[in-house]
Amino acid sequence: MNKILILAFVIGLVAGESKTCTYSNACIGESGTPYCINGQCRACKSNIDCSPGSFCRTGSCVSASSGRSCNSLQFEYDGNPIFPTMGQDDQQFCGSLIYVSSSQIDIEWMGFCIRGKCAECIPDYDLSLVDEKTATFFRKYWDRTLMFPGTICENSQVVNSKSDLRSQLSILLDLPLAVGGSIIGLLLMICCLLTTIVMCYYNFSRKKQWDKYKIK
Repeated sequence: MNKILILAFVIGLVAGESKTCTYSNACIGESGTPYCINGQCRACKSNIDCSPGSFCRTGSCVSASSGRSCNSLQFEYDGNPIFPTMGQDDQQFCGSLIYVSSSQIDIEWMGFCIRGKCAECIPDYDLSLVDEKTATFFRKYWDRTLMFPGTICENSQVVNSKSDLRSQLSILLDLPLAVGGSIIGLLLMICCLLTTIVMCYYNFSRKKQWDKYKIK
């Protein structure tokens, strides 16, 4: 009995590990982990690879913590932002910061602080709603936001656009977009094949009917 339990535990550990890879395209067929990063099949390379409302952290998609209290970024006269100080007011930043050093900061994701509340996005992604320096900063670091093509802003949260068929299929099938595209291609091939079969049958029927009236 103990041996069975130990074996089940080992199998569980192995199953929980991500698959190893040796080249960039090695993970394309892996559902949920299509990117080869540092020898492991991972879920994402950047924020755009994650579902709406999530950001990429070391190859995994993490839910963004919006809706909490925040303070807006302040900008110096040259347009550079004044980031929160680690251990002091960094929890008031609308987004997620990594302090590489005291002078180097990596932005995992950032949103907009609207009336003291952290929002993932602004209506219609319209940067004219904020001041010029803020708009310039967000345009420069757009890839650090959660606002990408195929998404819309609904109640200050990023969601899939209902008109984006590809995104809807991707969520429905829980597959990467590359695989989703292959499935759509397969469906189109089946439709073409069925159309060809129908046309062949139609032509065969017409030929049969014509043979009946043909002068012998």
